[in-house]
Amino acid sequence: MVPYKRIKNTYIGIQPLITKEKFYQDGEFVINILPIVYGISFSNTFELRISPILNYHINDNPELKLIGTEILLPFYFKKYNPFYISPTFAYSYNIIEYSNETTIAGEIAYIWIFHKSWELKISIQEGATFFIGNPKTDKIVNHFGIKISFGWWFFNNIRL
Repeated sequence: MVPYKRIKNTYIGIQPLITKEKFYQDGEFVINILPIVYGISFSNTFELRISPILNYHINDNPELKLIGTEILLPFYFKKYNPFYISPTFAYSYNIIEYSNETTIAGEIAYIWIFHKSWELKISIQEGATFFIGNPKTDKIVNHFGIKISFGWWFFNNIRL
């Protein structure tokens, strides 16, 4: 891979996401059925990324589970570095349990750039999710996630 820099570019990508939490039963998981990510780069070292959350719960009775959004603020330690760290904030409404879920986490990622504008990103998140609004389900649980996203930087593209 070659070094790259971003200057006020816009990113549209697909971020397939399957979630399996520790407290789920065997064979139970969640799929984000709206796997879109939007990003804007403000400098060579700072971005904003926003993703909608529309999760479909796969279990004995499959159904739509969560509606919300996730916001990341990636920070690159230096120009031309494919690693970033980011605070992560996600809010969603759980339409199965009638509760709100708020996740606060940190994310570390590695990015590969192909053909000057295509990006492949693998990241890991660690933090906590707060379940609030339904006395039966109010709790705080550890959050751990692995994400893979693929997308395209457009306008000005990435300058090599």
